[in-house]
Amino acid sequence: MVNIFKTIFDAITGNSKLPLSDEMLVEAEKLWDVKDGNWTPEQKKLFGNELNIYQKDGSAGSLEKKAFFAKLAESQKPPVKEEKTSTYTYRCVTNCTYEGRYFKEGETIELPEKKEVPHFKLGEEGGV
Repeated sequence: MVNIFKTIFDAITGNSKLPLSDEMLVEAEKLWDVKDGNWTPEQKKLFGNELNIYQKDGSAGSLEKKAFFAKLAESQKPPVKEEKTSTYTYRCVTNCTYEGRYFKEGETIELPEKKEVPHFKLGEEGGV
C-alpha cells in the first residue's frame, strides 16, 4: 500500500509529479509560510515533522494544519466505485401468488435478476 502522506510530502516539496490541486498547494504554502513556491529545507523539515505527528496521533501544529492534513488525506483516497444494480420488472398476467404474496393481474414486482417467473411476464429492465 502506498503511504499517502509520503506521496503528498514528496509532491508538496517537489520530489514527485503527483498532481495536487492548486488550491491545496496554495493552502500548504500559506500554512507553512512558503514564498513563491520555494520550500526551504527548514520548511520541508517542519512540514515532515508535523506530518509524522499527524500520522501518529492525529494532531498538528494548529487546527488549520490539522484540517489541511485531513482534507489532503481525503483528497488522495481512490474514488469509491458505485455498484450499479439492475432490476427487472415483471407484470402479473393472471391472478396468482409468488413467494407467498397474492398478486392481481397487472400488478408488478421488481426482481434483481432475469429468471422465469410463472404467471408473470418480463417487462423493462430498470436500474438504480
